[in-house]
Amino acid sequence: MKIVWRAREEHFVAVWFGITASAAILAAWAVRNAPTGCYDHSWNSGSKSSGNTARWHIPIVILLTMLFGVGYAAAILKWSYFTYYDNYMFTLQTLEGRDILPPIWAGQGRFFPLAHQEFNVIRHFTHTIQGYLSFSLLEVVILFCLLLALDPALSLAERFALAISVLCVPSVFMSFGELIFTERNVVLWIAVLAIAVRQFEKTHSAKWAILGVVAAQFIAYYKETAFLLLLGFAGARLLLRCRKQSVLSWIPSWLNGPEGRLDLSFVGVTVVFLLYYATILLHQPNMHYADESHSSLFETIRLYLGADPLPWLLLIVTCVKGYRIIRGKADPSLLWDSLAFGGSIYFVSYLALRMFKVYFLAPADMIAILYLGRTVVLSWRCLSRAARTVAAAGIVAILLVELTFSACWFFEDKNLMYGKAQIAEAIRRQHDADPARASRLFFPYASPWLVMELSAYLSHIGVPVEGSPAATHGGLRVTVAAASLAQDGPCVDYQSIVCHAATSPLPGDIVIVLSDDRASSVQASIYRRPEDLVCFYKPSPAPQWFSWLTRHFRVVRPYTESPDRWLDASVSIWTQPKI
Repeated sequence: MKIVWRAREEHFVAVWFGITASAAILAAWAVRNAPTGCYDHSWNSGSKSSGNTARWHIPIVILLTMLFGVGYAAAILKWSYFTYYDNYMFTLQTLEGRDILPPIWAGQGRFFPLAHQEFNVIRHFTHTIQGYLSFSLLEVVILFCLLLALDPALSLAERFALAISVLCVPSVFMSFGELIFTERNVVLWIAVLAIAVRQFEKTHSAKWAILGVVAAQFIAYYKETAFLLLLGFAGARLLLRCRKQSVLSWIPSWLNGPEGRLDLSFVGVTVVFLLYYATILLHQPNMHYADESHSSLFETIRLYLGADPLPWLLLIVTCVKGYRIIRGKADPSLLWDSLAFGGSIYFVSYLALRMFKVYFLAPADMIAILYLGRTVVLSWRCLSRAARTVAAAGIVAILLVELTFSACWFFEDKNLMYGKAQIAEAIRRQHDADPARASRLFFPYASPWLVMELSAYLSHIGVPVEGSPAATHGGLRVTVAAASLAQDGPCVDYQSIVCHAATSPLPGDIVIVLSDDRASSVQASIYRRPEDLVCFYKPSPAPQWFSWLTRHFRVVRPYTESPDRWLDASVSIWTQPKI
């Protein structure tokens, strides 16, 4: 028993495979032995209609898909470096030949153990950022194909438009554009789950039930809050299935049918996940991560209202549709209404936790685009001319807001990564030219975590920072000093890179002002005298109108409080000022 207890953390992958195999076998057995004669399909017939697709649409969709794919891939791959936040897990681990351990952090209340495990395989095939991002692009291709096949009630052109919209919303674009966001995997497996459930509704084949349960297993263990989406989805399906002839009535035979048993299997997956999570937190019950990240409820609502209107629309429409279903004034769609309910619960969970990050809502945004888009398309012919005008104006406004946020994030993201890469390259050149002289780095404004992040990248490109893997190869080590530290020691307690406490630079120090330092231009100018400056980075391109736009929408990434020197960075050789 002690061995099994320890294995829940030490051998999580083996335990997870065992749970997944058991769940798949039980689900297959359950649906194969379920009575089938009592199930009534009539209420869900609306989901089985087929959209009409003109033949001339097909080559146009193929051409547009190719053009979009090339542009999307270029946007993700171009100007990408291992300089983004949390990329130390690559520069200090996978790129050094070490696996990333499953993120089971009881001390922080975190349990998302499947996160980043794909890179333990990818590291054996590539050591470049483009190689790592190629896996994300493969997921984009798979997701796009799944979305094209998901809803036969719509035409091919309509499904294409919705798939493009999903990939362009800020949360989804961010999730696939960076390596560290596990939401991209949740999004992909939700699409797999939806396909599996839809096919199971048609065929009642055990293979689709198995695929659905496996997808649910992936979703639950990629993000802690994803179990709420699963539970909401399965629970809504169980409740909606009890509806018959415009009233809600509990009919056990319906719940005992093949689809009811599959939904109960999804509930079982979430229950097992919660029990597993509880065993991890048994000795250290805390929510430190959520506590450190949360803000006031008012501030959280304000940020999400300003950043992403889609989940709010999803929540409103889902509540209205649910009320109409209860009153018997609307027919439910078992798959789509349940997905909408699960996505709404998922969104509300972040409001309750008071945690704000745009990429958190990628699963809810995908469901919102598909559900709301499907609703508008199927009801378009029934709308009056005035209603169509209002609906079209609303769609255009929402798309403009979402695309603006995506463009702003792209501008910030690429400049942040490219700027830090240029800073690191300037430091490397100084070190290669004279290792004895370029032996100390000073960060006047950066936090210990940001210092560690840049130091990890410097080690990756060959600068032997003290405590990093590059420093173990011999030669003169580069020490790191920061004004944000109170005493010497590791920059952060979970990595080996050493930082030294210092209040000011010494003559000859390389002084670094990072793009995300919270320092004004006046403060930064102290270390940017023209005679000392080695490298100065300004965001590009920077036309006046675009700079205004990106600063106005900085809620996409509120990491800096100094818009007057927003995204610029510098490297200087400190010389004693003359008196």
